[in-house]
Amino acid sequence: MPSSYPENIPSIIQMIAKYKPESIMDIGIGRGKYGFLVKEYFHKDVEGDWKPVKKVDGLEIFPEYITDLQRNIYDHIYIDNALNFDFPKYDMYLIIDVLEHWNIDEGYKIIDQLVEKGNVLISTPTNIGEQGAAHGNEWERHVTQWLPPFFNKYNILEDWSNDASFIYLLGKL
Repeated sequence: MPSSYPENIPSIIQMIAKYKPESIMDIGIGRGKYGFLVKEYFHKDVEGDWKPVKKVDGLEIFPEYITDLQRNIYDHIYIDNALNFDFPKYDMYLIIDVLEHWNIDEGYKIIDQLVEKGNVLISTPTNIGEQGAAHGNEWERHVTQWLPPFFNKYNILEDWSNDASFIYLLGKL
């Protein structure tokens, strides 16, 4: 399971801290990095003006990725294809280094339904390069290079893009 850029972690964590979601759905959990970070930094009472995250769920299409580690991190893990999934309402949805695995229509289908329910935090590489199946997972193939104009149809609450990734927090119009 290819990973995401480590330099994006501070930006993503800062956006979660700023918007203070009580519930998060991590779409395409992979190794569970963001679920772990949310639980580490936002799931317990600490000093400061914020509400702790009460629920962190995950969605993964490739069941072979799920280990006891992820099961201990997430409150619930759904094994399903996001394209067919009926998403419950969460305050924030994470689509971190997953969008490039869908074509434009598929990505829009998912984002459109999510922004009606909560904020959507997206990170996708500025250069996806070539990537085929990995670790026996055909879903790891890179399909689409998402570019900034593709997000113009959404309300961009935050843009923390950098040289490695386009990072947006999308909200309801």
